[in-house]
Amino acid sequence: MTLITSKYDEVLARSAVYEFLSLAFLYPEEEAPALLVDGARLLGKTNAETLTPDVKHFLGEISRQMSTLGPKGFEDEYVEIFGHTISNDCPPYESEYDQAHVFQKTGVLSDLSSFYGAFGVMPNPALKDRLDHLSVELEFMHVLTAKEAYALKHNHGEEKVMLCRRAQEGFLVYHLAHWAKAFAERLHKKAGPRSVYAPLSGLLESYMDMELAKFGLDAVPEQPVRVTSPEQEDNECDAMASPSHGIGTIPEAC
Repeated sequence: MTLITSKYDEVLARSAVYEFLSLAFLYPEEEAPALLVDGARLLGKTNAETLTPDVKHFLGEISRQMSTLGPKGFEDEYVEIFGHTISNDCPPYESEYDQAHVFQKTGVLSDLSSFYGAFGVMPNPALKDRLDHLSVELEFMHVLTAKEAYALKHNHGEEKVMLCRRAQEGFLVYHLAHWAKAFAERLHKKAGPRSVYAPLSGLLESYMDMELAKFGLDAVPEQPVRVTSPEQEDNECDAMASPSHGIGTIPEAC
């Protein structure tokens, strides 16, 4: 077993989990199940000492269930849960949560665009979706943690490392912490216990707990998150791209 022996290894492990989660909530491509099976096994083995028992349990369940599904089964489950339009049960878009009108939604998307642009990442034109898709936000955290790991490995100095850390904390505070756990809870309810999205939702919720605790943050908001109607201006940003991933070229250094 590979042990975490340095801050660099720890940050790289965090980055790998974010990358795994980002892939898990995309519309499934043919190779996705195999990648997720291998990824779950690898994460569970190489990062065991840094993960909570819940996270390790969910990784094992994902690997087990995904290995029996295959590409068609995984795609069928995705379509059954999320459909081909925005689901009102568990929409994977931040601005569908507790946003009263299109102006607030536009503000969320604008702020996300500023976050992404500040770190030199751009939407991938190959795939079309909104910048507030869960997979995009998770991939951005993968980018930020990868940049921190790069800065540590190449001795770029404490200032650049802290820049990446502060960006991670800010992105959690202003974006993911507001809705990721609420999405996970809704997804688990929608999917049911037999779906592979049950352990995937559990992994997302448990890992967000780990990340928030790492930064000493509480999950916000304290009030239950309200999902807005999918009929409200759901095409306001249909030209924006999602991951796979949907974020484009990443500069090597912070």
